[in-house]
Amino acid sequence: MYIYELVTLHQPFNDLNPAQVKQLIVEGHRPPLTAKDKKAPVFVLDLMAWCWQQEADRRPPSHHISLLSSATEFPRLSDVITFDKQLGINCAVTAGSRVSQSRGADDRASVGSEVWLCRSELNAGIGTGKISVLSYSRARCYHKKEFFVGKSCIRVACSVGSTVWLGTESGTLHVFCAMTYKQLCQGSIRSNRYILNMIHVPRANWVLVALADGSVLAYNDNISNHYHYNDPAVETPVHELLPNRVYTGNGIPIHCMAALPLKKPQGNEPRPEDSDDRNSPCDEYVCEVWCGQEKGRITILDGEELQKICTKSAEDHEPDSSSQREHSVSHIETCQTTGTTISGDDPVGRSVWVALFPGTRVCFGGMPWRRRLYVVWIAHNIHQDLK
Repeated sequence: MYIYELVTLHQPFNDLNPAQVKQLIVEGHRPPLTAKDKKAPVFVLDLMAWCWQQEADRRPPSHHISLLSSATEFPRLSDVITFDKQLGINCAVTAGSRVSQSRGADDRASVGSEVWLCRSELNAGIGTGKISVLSYSRARCYHKKEFFVGKSCIRVACSVGSTVWLGTESGTLHVFCAMTYKQLCQGSIRSNRYILNMIHVPRANWVLVALADGSVLAYNDNISNHYHYNDPAVETPVHELLPNRVYTGNGIPIHCMAALPLKKPQGNEPRPEDSDDRNSPCDEYVCEVWCGQEKGRITILDGEELQKICTKSAEDHEPDSSSQREHSVSHIETCQTTGTTISGDDPVGRSVWVALFPGTRVCFGGMPWRRRLYVVWIAHNIHQDLK
């Protein structure tokens, strides 16, 4: 029953008197789960169903429950947020004025003080984007702000410093200030407008937008001059957003992207005497952008000029081989190590993890292994668990 309380946040049979509850338990009845309750973590519900077996000998002993609940995969329920309507959540991103200073290997900020939930709402049969901003304080989540964004559903979101970039299914980009929630910039993609993915590349000062035709647009992330203000009552002007670079693509959709910063080779120049082989302010970096596509393809771009470096297979096959045609690269992730300094020479900081869908494979690679990805087999499908 404790597991039931974790999922529903109330006691079982809470609307009945003690005598009725006792009789229901004697008769073997179980408290009902609503459709909302069934959206709780799967591991919790699986364990609950196991504990509710009618035959006593099929129920797990207490030490088995303890082992399951102490596993790192077992989710801990901290809080539940409900909305007035059953609206679909398309994507979510952390943002806020107090962004964590710890960063991952790809130089992205790790976490923000707020969560922006990008939702869909139908108005007169037309999909509309809606943002719900949640903040976490004193172990509780609460609604902070709600506002509408254009007349199209939001499909992708990206946190860029103290701004949030949103991409709609109609091919419009909106940039909002994460502190004032005011719109700063807006731009429309004139052709091939369906946006599939968007990432921030801090070392190249780009926000990269991947489209369904395999092309990539690069926008300058420096728009800070547009939203420094003195009078909060003054309406912030909305500026036009135009791309600075364009990669035309190969016609194959790009489902995911990851930026991989690589230290430039120093040749035979001696390192400073006070150097400890960690990242130095004088180190120079180049950036690669790995783009995951259908047919098992990975296209690697130069992060500065957005020029193609090479196209490779996610496995040890030719990109057009029959074994690759049924697979898509669903996720590409860098090693998100935070709280420690990663040396520029550490392979961890130069590695990527690639997930294929459908299947049970994760491929590991990067520099100096660009020509090869090592395959790791996973016991279950992981394409939804890597994010």
